[in-house]
Amino acid sequence: IKKKSASSHHHGYLDKLINRFEIKINACDSSRGIENLVNSPTVTDRILAAEIIGNSGKQDWGDFLLILSRDIEPDVKLASIKAMARLSNPNHSYVLIGYLNTPVFYPYAFEALVKMGESSIQFMEEIFLLPEADNTLLSRVVRIYGKIASPASIDYLLSKIENQNRIISRQALLALREAKFQATPGNINRILNDIVRLISVMSWNFAVF
Repeated sequence: IKKKSASSHHHGYLDKLINRFEIKINACDSSRGIENLVNSPTVTDRILAAEIIGNSGKQDWGDFLLILSRDIEPDVKLASIKAMARLSNPNHSYVLIGYLNTPVFYPYAFEALVKMGESSIQFMEEIFLLPEADNTLLSRVVRIYGKIASPASIDYLLSKIENQNRIISRQALLALREAKFQATPGNINRILNDIVRLISVMSWNFAVF
């Protein structure tokens, strides 16, 4: 009887393993399979869901990553952020921008936004209109522009060196250098004037203190 009980126990465990394996295989091809993994009580299943979505190229599965990005488990959140970088869906930009101020997830959100490139710039640009956005967040966004180094990001950086906030204008100059920006006769005077203004402001602050 004991042998039969032990055999039944192992058989039941094997059935569960086979069932989970089949679910994961099916998830690669069906939205329902992905949904099952996303809603699974098992952390590794939810992490797997993020990995499958990130490598699928299926933009219509992007909403599942939004769900996973709000997961209570840090490992699931991290997997969703990494998957967002691979899927490159612009609709994830707001979520990634929100993680730029979090110590644990900031490096991954930063890299994800860089990989998205120009498609995420318009979303990031809106952050400069928010009064609650601090210098740390804004500086990181400016650094991302420099990493993207596209014509659109360069244009935004050129406008940022005229920012009244000297922290942002200085970061914009550094980002332009990182982007290997080459000044043209049409904008060299504009840049030089902004550099002079920035130096003047810094000199005045040193004199005051």
